[in-house]
Amino acid sequence: MDASTDAALDAAVGDAGQPGDAATDAAPAGDSGPPLSCAGEPLFGICWYLAAPSSSCNATCSTHGGFAASASSYVGTSSQGGSVEKCTQILTALGQPGTVQKATRDDDGLGCHIWSDATRYWLDDPSPPFNPAASTPSGLNGRIACGCIR
Repeated sequence: MDASTDAALDAAVGDAGQPGDAATDAAPAGDSGPPLSCAGEPLFGICWYLAAPSSSCNATCSTHGGFAASASSYVGTSSQGGSVEKCTQILTALGQPGTVQKATRDDDGLGCHIWSDATRYWLDDPSPPFNPAASTPSGLNGRIACGCIR
């Protein structure tokens, strides 16, 4: 391999392969297998967790390799690729089976979540897009389905 090919390969790959990197810990692109090290529930090549009440996915995933950007295509609005069916599969994998209601809200982008009374919601357009920094209002004990790297 010549120096220019080697440099191009290094630029394309970066430091992939280092422990703790998304490229190492996540399933290969197009693979629906579980992440390489998942303490949560593996589904769609992502490691899923329920956020603590009133916590965000960014906070939840901070100890699990970070938020998996591809998770938005499962828990986000339909314009992000999410659906009530995907939300149902994720909540079921997280031990929260039951009917998921499609709804809209005009705040925060909560995506796929469950409230303390066990009502399950997936927020669709025209709701704001799913936002991994969003959290349910304090005191309401809502828990968001979060997709993490591991």
